[in-house]
Parts: sequence; structure tokens; C-alpha cells
Amino acid sequence: MIEGEMHPPLGPPNQGRSYDLDCLAAFIDSLPPPPSPGPPSEAALRGQVIFNRADTGCAVCHLPSLYTDLKTHDVGTAPYLHDGSAPTLYDVLTTRNPEDKHGITSHLTEQELQDLVAFLLALPLER
Repeated sequence: MIEGEMHPPLGPPNQGRSYDLDCLAAFIDSLPPPPSPGPPSEAALRGQVIFNRADTGCAVCHLPSLYTDLKTHDVGTAPYLHDGSAPTLYDVLTTRNPEDKHGITSHLTEQELQDLVAFLLALPLER
């Protein structure tokens, strides 16, 4: 939808370079999020606490209720991990976060990582 090369992921935005692509992005942004799969599990509730802890830093950039600060951050990968390097949320927190650039997760136990993933999968939370 864009003539020429796309700007690099952490480079200048591509917005405004293609009317059709801008319309598609506006449409996608207008879609409501899917409903929560149900009440949060105990694991998801524990994960929410981990997400909000200062020692992980998740909530610094991923502010509720949109879970974004609408800014670009260099987390060591392409935005949203669209480079295909993280097939699961667990991989986002572990193998694709070796320097703790995308939240401080290297100190989390396996159970804490699983709980954090459960929370992320339960978004948007409904109680």
C-alpha cells in the first residue's frame, strides 16, 4: 500500500505516505477489543500484581486501560515484535528480553512468568 520502501521499524512513521494504508489503520484502530474470556483466573490476578510491581516496570509503558503510552520505545526488537522473533508472550518476556529492555523480567520465577502471561492473555480484564 506504500510506494517505495517502508521506513525502518524504529525510524520515522509511515503514516501519511499512503491514503489507503492510513484508512486501513484508522479502521483497525476503531475496532473494539475482543471481550475478556471470562472472569480472571487466580493466575491472572497474581500476574496483574506482577505487572504492576515497580521491580518489573511493565506498567510504566503499558498504562491501563489501553496498556500503552502511545510512544515508541527501543526494546531490542521491531515494534510489537512484528519481526516474528517472539511466537508467544512467554518468549516476549524471556528469550526476546535478554537485557531486560522490555520490562525487567530476568529475576522472575517460572511461576511468576506463567502468571504474568496468564494476566496478559486475560486482557481486557473484566471483574
